[in-house]
Amino acid sequence: MNCPYCNSESKVSNSRHQKRSNSVWRRRECLTCHAIWTTNERLQGSGTFKVSNGDFLVDFRAELLLISLYEALRHRKTPAIDAQYIYGTVLEKLQRTNLPVFPTILIAESSYNVLKNYDKLAADLYKTLHQFTD
Repeated sequence: MNCPYCNSESKVSNSRHQKRSNSVWRRRECLTCHAIWTTNERLQGSGTFKVSNGDFLVDFRAELLLISLYEALRHRKTPAIDAQYIYGTVLEKLQRTNLPVFPTILIAESSYNVLKNYDKLAADLYKTLHQFTD
């Protein structure tokens, strides 16, 4: 990564995986001007993954997954924040499958399983909205 101040190369001086937000925190230092800054890195799923729905392939759209998670979590005090955290966990689980294309049922089942561990009511609502069997 280039320095935001002088555009020179930088090095990572400290790095930690953030489990709760499924991101990586890094402390960086510029090799030229010695400026120090922090980055939080997270995988962005949009456009990166493909989804299959029957015979069709489409780009993975993060906003669709976020909306469905939000709908299932509406009863909570902070549904938008909770949906973001669940989304990151689901995306990480999908990544670990190493599949080039994610079937929609895999996305739904992964989301349901993560929700089941987080909030049973949200999991049941999600399952009702997506009408699948586990």
